[in-house]
Amino acid sequence: MPLDLSFAPLTRSTLSTETLAFAVENSHALVHIGVLSQGTDHLQPDDEHPWLRVTRPTGGLVWNANISATGDPMEQAGVFEERVRPKALEHFQMSHSIPGAIFI
Repeated sequence: MPLDLSFAPLTRSTLSTETLAFAVENSHALVHIGVLSQGTDHLQPDDEHPWLRVTRPTGGLVWNANISATGDPMEQAGVFEERVRPKALEHFQMSHSIPGAIFI
């Protein structure tokens, strides 16, 4: 039975994998979720997080993001820029070979 979200805004208290999956099901939205913590500055995709069942069908990822309270803001910006300008492809594979094609 589909969830009726017409009466419930997606707030922290109502947000679940089911409500978000239903909300973006036909929206063509790309959904990324960041799990933020304090610690050494780093950003890493989490391929085992429960929210991945919502983000993966949209082409999105779940990110574990740590940031230190005393870090250099310019270095931190470089770490978190990865969310908007990825430097690597995740789960990339070729499904068909193209004769004579060279991939760099």
